[in-house]
Amino acid sequence: MEKSSSTNSKVTTESSYRSIYAHVKIIVHNREDDRVFHFQIQRDVRLLKLMKKYGELVGVDYNTLRFSYDDCCIKGDQTAEGLDLEDDAEINAFPDQGGECTNHTCPAFAY
Repeated sequence: MEKSSSTNSKVTTESSYRSIYAHVKIIVHNREDDRVFHFQIQRDVRLLKLMKKYGELVGVDYNTLRFSYDDCCIKGDQTAEGLDLEDDAEINAFPDQGGECTNHTCPAFAY
C-alpha cells in the first residue's frame, strides 16, 4: 500500500506507513467463560505485557494461562509485529494444562 502525504510530496511504503501507526488493537478471548477483552499495544512491545495485564484483569497469574493465535501458541517474548498481527486480531486465552505446544509450524518455533 502506498500513500502520499499531503504535507510533503514523499511517498511512504507500507512498512513506514505501519510504523506511523505503531499500535495494534488486539482482542483476547477467554475460552473458559467467553469473555472478550480489548487491548491496544505497540507493535514492537513484547506480548508479555499484554499477558500480564490480562492475568490481572481476570484475577489469575498469567503463568497459569496459555495464549494462542491462529492455533499457534504465543510466547511472551514475541511481538505483534513479529506475529504480523493486524487490528482486531483475536488471541485465545485458556488455562495452561501442561505439555508443550505441538504445532511446530508456528512462529513460536521459528527461533
